[in-house]
Amino acid sequence: MGNSSLRALVFAAIISVAPLAVIAAHADYLLIKTMSKKGDPVSSKIEVSVDNAAWTNIEGETSSGSTKVFVGKCDGSVRLKAYKRDRLGFYTREKPDDIRFCKTPEVVFNDYVRTAVGQLISPEQLGDPKAWESIFGSGTTAATRYADAFRDALGKGDYGYVAIATSELAASLRKAGSPKAAYPFETMALQSTMSGILQEKGVDPDDFPLLDTAPGTDRLTLTPKAQDLLVDYQKTVLGLSPTSKEIGKTGWTTMKSLAGGDEIKAAEWKLPIAEATHFDQSVFAPPPM
Repeated sequence: MGNSSLRALVFAAIISVAPLAVIAAHADYLLIKTMSKKGDPVSSKIEVSVDNAAWTNIEGETSSGSTKVFVGKCDGSVRLKAYKRDRLGFYTREKPDDIRFCKTPEVVFNDYVRTAVGQLISPEQLGDPKAWESIFGSGTTAATRYADAFRDALGKGDYGYVAIATSELAASLRKAGSPKAAYPFETMALQSTMSGILQEKGVDPDDFPLLDTAPGTDRLTLTPKAQDLLVDYQKTVLGLSPTSKEIGKTGWTTMKSLAGGDEIKAAEWKLPIAEATHFDQSVFAPPPM
């Protein structure tokens, strides 16, 4: 579907039937913001209901936790709802059933709090060139390239891209003898892969636990339900043999099948040994709440 058709659907979804002259006279832009309680932008989805009709997704111009839509009606009959969680599982809403009524110029949902993955690694830090400069050096093109790539992929919800990037980073760090530095990226690769599978399968992520603490440890691993969904996706969607070495693992074939997975050059995410050996993963951890 083209952008013009998409905008037309958005417009139709959030206004009631009215004469075109009235719409033209009163149409306006509405900015919908989703953010954490601390004020960090959160990339999430928004739904709308007009005159108590069924909830439908809003598709508008999105950037850094904001969605801009064109509206011809904005009053108490237009209800807005933000998804319980963000696209990649960094945040979840403290009050998931709380709604807002349309009011220009903006509507704000600011009750997102960090999930277990969000406590390990921060999307804002991953997209910050200064954080990467601590790895590659000040003003380096690699720092800018890594930050820009993460910011773009996270913003678009390119699960496959993020999964491969973080998996390659984790592999480089483990090879360099830095398992502590690798762990946040390994966890993010798991989370991204499963989030992508949920999207591909059309499964609502709001009520689907993906990661849980492994018994007797503080490490996050796939829940049994997530493991079952992974295997089902690999068999029914990817056509992998039940005897394949990739079955039950978030491997290369699975990650490449997800959004953005066929666009990434994995070799660009293999860290040079010098950077991997002295990698400080704490620069990507979220600041204290």
